[in-house]
Amino acid sequence: IKANRGIVIKPLYLDEITKIIETRLAIEGYSSTVLARNLTDNRAAELIASLTENLQKQKDILAKDNAYYDFMLLDLEFHQKIIDFTENNYFTEIIKMLRTRLEIATLTSLHAKHRLVDAYNEHVALIDAIKTGDSAKAFKAFDFHMQKTLEIMHQCYDT
Repeated sequence: IKANRGIVIKPLYLDEITKIIETRLAIEGYSSTVLARNLTDNRAAELIASLTENLQKQKDILAKDNAYYDFMLLDLEFHQKIIDFTENNYFTEIIKMLRTRLEIATLTSLHAKHRLVDAYNEHVALIDAIKTGDSAKAFKAFDFHMQKTLEIMHQCYDT
């Protein structure tokens, strides 16, 4: 921040996006496995209910025009709730540190053709995988979601 110049946000480059996705895969992939392994915990049941509500809101937004920003907010909330389940404040702080960059990357990727619907479906698949209690399946579902996001980002930056 410089006097009388406002806030300048550094542009996001593909190599940074790749590193952010790797970070998310490490943190959120692990967090998904923790949730899958702890389904008998009362907090897990509450979280699954909350994530299901979030998914319904995502689905409702799909019917609206130009709902990218609203979907992004729900997307970030969805992922943050999974991270918060671990009660690992380091995970939370790292993701908080990346928040602005995540918003830019998420909003950019959501503008790709069919990405809103695909992201919603990937979220549903992630919750379905978590609900099986199979941590490897949960990680794989999250990995798929991140790889699709990375593919979209490559397409966005190739044009």
